Amino acid sequence: MILRTRTRHAFQNSTNRVLILFCVLTMIPSRLSAQTSLNLDFEESWGGQPPLPRVWRLIQSNNNVALDEDVFYSGRRSLRIARIDTGGHSATFLQLPINLVADTKVRFSGYIRTNNVRSRFAGLWFRVDDNDSQQIAFDDMPVRAPRGTTDWNHYAVELDVPSEAGYAVLGCYLEGDGTAWFDSLGISVNGVSLEELIRAEFDDPTVEQIAWVRDNAIPFVTPDAGSGFTDLEPLEEIIGDAGIVALGEGTHGTSEFFRMKHRLVEFLAEEMGFTVFAIEANMPECEALNRYVLTGTGDPRKGLDDIYFWTWNTREVLDMIEWMREFNASGRGRMEFWGFDMQAPLVTITEVNQFLTKVDPDYAVTAEEKYGEVAEIYRNTLQRGQRVLSDEDEERYIRLTEDVLAHLEENRERYCRQHDSKDVNWGIQKAQVIRQSAEPRHRDRSMADNVDWILAHHPPGTRIVLWAHNGHIHEQLPSMGGYLAQRHDEDYYSMGFCFETGDYTAVGPNGLATYTAGPPASGSVELVFQRTGLPRFILDLHIIEASSTTSGWLHSRRLFRSIGSAAIDNPFYPVVLCQEYDALIWIARTTNSVLLHPPSR
Repeated sequence: MILRTRTRHAFQNSTNRVLILFCVLTMIPSRLSAQTSLNLDFEESWGGQPPLPRVWRLIQSNNNVALDEDVFYSGRRSLRIARIDTGGHSATFLQLPINLVADTKVRFSGYIRTNNVRSRFAGLWFRVDDNDSQQIAFDDMPVRAPRGTTDWNHYAVELDVPSEAGYAVLGCYLEGDGTAWFDSLGISVNGVSLEELIRAEFDDPTVEQIAWVRDNAIPFVTPDAGSGFTDLEPLEEIIGDAGIVALGEGTHGTSEFFRMKHRLVEFLAEEMGFTVFAIEANMPECEALNRYVLTGTGDPRKGLDDIYFWTWNTREVLDMIEWMREFNASGRGRMEFWGFDMQAPLVTITEVNQFLTKVDPDYAVTAEEKYGEVAEIYRNTLQRGQRVLSDEDEERYIRLTEDVLAHLEENRERYCRQHDSKDVNWGIQKAQVIRQSAEPRHRDRSMADNVDWILAHHPPGTRIVLWAHNGHIHEQLPSMGGYLAQRHDEDYYSMGFCFETGDYTAVGPNGLATYTAGPPASGSVELVFQRTGLPRFILDLHIIEASSTTSGWLHSRRLFRSIGSAAIDNPFYPVVLCQEYDALIWIARTTNSVLLHPPSR
């Protein structure tokens, strides 16, 4: 019993961290899926080798997850998880639409078959968290999970999902050795099929709704920069005096989104006096790109390599950086380049150690030892392929980074008396970024904190434009945009991006490659926009009237597509757009971003 309790506890904690870090590392938006086809029988495949299930997301640690066309309970396929190495566990998961499952009883069931599952077990799992990613309900069948070799049997987990739930996630897993197969799953909410509830929630648009969008849309000619600003002039009034303008994207790999954001950055800089640009990339590593755009020193291609994100290592982003350099050199204005992310600590550790050698050599040795332990934890985790910290390692990571940060904060005034205060503040902020990297589950809050730090260290009235995914810039907590909107109110202005169909770059079954997004889902915002027949437009959401029969639908929940850096099939999520964004930018047909390096698996 003690062994089982510890095993279950370990699975709960590791699942929590794997899910969090998986979302961080693949930039999956922090939303809850509302796919009308949940692929619960695993009949729908991405293809590839091995074939993978559509809709489902995977966590793999020393195991092999694939579809099996030789062993199945019904249909033509099942899901197979097989042990291929020692240690670890693997799982599949779905995120549930919280609006449909909160304050209900949810039953998750299915058939499982096992072969030589001896050291631990296989099963179904179901977890519910609050909006701060704290677990409030969990079941992974620890007592009744199948072990050894078993034929197909039916299993179920059932949870009461509290009204305060923020996230509900469930799936299949294998922990330990052997092989497990899963098939014919079912999800019911108070006895009603979840797929049926999803289909019933959203109606197709009316002729009047489509006409309202067509009549109130602001068309623009092209997403390409350098095309003048005549068609963008209405934005001056729409954005008004907002000091923070956040530009989203419906995928992390769409060329037209990136090109339009470049065009908007030009407009905001040249027409509205914005002087700072900041992107969803590690904060200290962007310093080299800032140096380049301001002085011409350095290599922008190397700078893009050094910020880790393949998503920004594209021709489109490089073109924007080159424009920033030309703009700064021309004397027409000034545009700085910053990052606000905090995920990777190794380069920052080196820079803080160098800073301390200069300002506090007596403490530098101590800090180097502490950061050496942090770097070891980080490297060992990555080298094991887990991307996950154990409870003990996480606690040590946090304690060590807090120790150094606290020392720097306590001595800030002394450092500033002896050295340039800008250098001191920047050095301490880098230590803060290292501390933030210990808790990726608070990534959005940390990014908002870093945006505020950038503004606090610029003259009053500085205007900043942000570049990130729709899932980070929208105005509902716990997103970065939610925190910024809460702190800055009307001074924060968010612009979401959406599209009808097209190609995009992403990581998926074929590695880092081009994938194609299908047509808009029934009941989606994109379906309404598609039926306007307009190829490109901006829609100001402030003009919408909640009581209107023609525009009020944007005050109700609709499906909205969101793809991060991972290829996702049918990725539509329920949102209330007027609560999420100030404006939407629509580009009907899209193409994939152009990588500066050839893709690899």
